[in-house]
Amino acid sequence: MTDRSAEAGAQLEISQDPQGDLILQLSGRLDATSIGSIWERSLSSLHEPRTGDVRIEASGISYCDSAGAALIAAVEKQLQESGAELKLVDFPENYQPMLDLVRRRPQIKAKTAEQSLLAELGEHCISLWKDVLELLRYTGELFLALGNAARHPRQVRWKDALAAAQTTGVDSFPVVVLVTGLLGLVMGFQSANLMHNFGADLFLADLLGLSIVRELGPLMTAVVLTARTGSAFAAELGTMKVNEEVDALSTMGIDPLRFLVTPRVIAAVLMTPILTIFANLAGLMGGALVWIYTLGLPFQAYANRLMQVLTITDLSGGLIKSFFFGSLIAGVGCLRGMQTAGGAVAVGHSTTRAVVSGIVLIALADTLFAVVFHVLEI
Repeated sequence: MTDRSAEAGAQLEISQDPQGDLILQLSGRLDATSIGSIWERSLSSLHEPRTGDVRIEASGISYCDSAGAALIAAVEKQLQESGAELKLVDFPENYQPMLDLVRRRPQIKAKTAEQSLLAELGEHCISLWKDVLELLRYTGELFLALGNAARHPRQVRWKDALAAAQTTGVDSFPVVVLVTGLLGLVMGFQSANLMHNFGADLFLADLLGLSIVRELGPLMTAVVLTARTGSAFAAELGTMKVNEEVDALSTMGIDPLRFLVTPRVIAAVLMTPILTIFANLAGLMGGALVWIYTLGLPFQAYANRLMQVLTITDLSGGLIKSFFFGSLIAGVGCLRGMQTAGGAVAVGHSTTRAVVSGIVLIALADTLFAVVFHVLEI
């Protein structure tokens, strides 16, 4: 039986040899305009009864683009899923790089109607478990790399660390200050009327000071840096991974973790507490505007109340959080970048995963800090 496309020249002949092998003989031009006429026939023939292997005779192919290579890869993939292998015979060598490229492209598994909700839940749980194991392995390697950087500081690429510090600190400064300043202003407006109804105008400073310094300042700084810096790190390393620059470093005997990740993590860990300090000041100044122009109280009273309420423990607790948040932001962003596989679409996917994973881990870490501070009565 033979399917032919006279206009474009794509031809398929299906037969079986005496040994029971299924033979798919491809010939003519296998391009995007002609491959559709034989695609379904090629895949459906794999379900026909046979006693041997499947072989593609490709000596008659006169031209093959990515569509033709995709057909061969689809046949190969379907056979692999059933536990069989494909024998490709006499495939033109000049089209072999195209076929190798299509084979390396990650395939998206389509959801079938027969797949149950329990099966999908199991797949997600397995994927999550593998991701957790990868995160633990990566964390251990990162700690070793940072320990080596502490013992041998001259091995650190400080030029890259300074460039990452500018991205993390200087370039993020306006956004962090704007967000936290507006947050302090909004909190002030939302709380001023309630405080005034109970005659507790003076305690507005207590509310703003403790909530911003202990919680919202470090947290909002971390969220902004995750969206801005963590995604940037993921995109940078993801692009390098797609362009095989990371593989080139490994080939030259250079550890990509120490060469690429360590400077970025060091920069984020150092810059995040500094940004947190400015975020706290911006949030408190936003609250001061409400104190002055809504409640009509002098700024000196606001400053005196903050000095009475806030302690060194409150300030240091927020800064300790920011150190951990900075390491999470840079670490997760770099991890997602190093996990990139595929083309430009994969880089965007890794960037999204970096932001989502970073925010989730920051929320979990903040919850853990809250429990520890409560137990220690800090």
